[in-house]
Amino acid sequence: MPKIRVHDIDMYYEVHGAGDPVIFIRGLGSDSRGWAPQIPVFSQKYQVIVFDNRGAGLTDKPQTPYSTKLFAEDTLELMDRLEIEKAHFVGLSMGGAIAQLIGIHYPNRVKSLVLAATFAKMDTFGKNLLNFFKNLAMGGRRDYLVDGTLLWVYSHDFHEKRLVDLDRIKELMLTNPQPLYAYVRQNLACQEHDTLDQLSRITAPCLILVGKEDLLTPPEYSEILHKGIPQSELVVLERGGHGLFLEQTELVNQVILDFLAKHSSAS
Repeated sequence: MPKIRVHDIDMYYEVHGAGDPVIFIRGLGSDSRGWAPQIPVFSQKYQVIVFDNRGAGLTDKPQTPYSTKLFAEDTLELMDRLEIEKAHFVGLSMGGAIAQLIGIHYPNRVKSLVLAATFAKMDTFGKNLLNFFKNLAMGGRRDYLVDGTLLWVYSHDFHEKRLVDLDRIKELMLTNPQPLYAYVRQNLACQEHDTLDQLSRITAPCLILVGKEDLLTPPEYSEILHKGIPQSELVVLERGGHGLFLEQTELVNQVILDFLAKHSSAS
């Protein structure tokens, strides 16, 4: 379980495979274990880097303010420590917000971006929903927070057909759980994220990916990103919610692989 010093924290990370580097960035309240369906597939052709964001998983969780800007700086410092000059980025939800900032402020470090189920800025509904989850965490109701997350992250069809054992997912979420104070800090970082007026500065090739049934970051958020980012393409999956990487694993993996192949020396 390797860790590396990144700014003021010890960050957990993993490296798999060889080839063009692809850095996967997780979202609010989750850690690198969530990339399990992607690692064996992408590492056949690429060098896959996964890590736990500040405040999650096995990475340190300081009781200081967090921001997507700080998460982006952590990611770049990890790249420096691993001697990675330039990479493809796959960001999910909050991870997509982090990837946007890297694309905006550090274009020379970016080969391409995949922004999945993410947002340039939360609207009133999105902020109200995040506040609801934040208040559950601040009230110490981890059980309600986990149950509520599962309800909002996965689509109706996914719940009805039990395509994956949701009890098992819940069990994993409660194994090495994120401290509630750290969840609150990540949550606030999402609420404060705003790149609306800077999207045109993203010059790297960009794939924007969202499920049609996403309740947390609905397709409208992705349409805003698509309109704002010059070299972007938008893919809306007919089925799948916010948890599209698990709900539509094979399809999502293939869509991203096809995109990377167009912008990679590994093709």
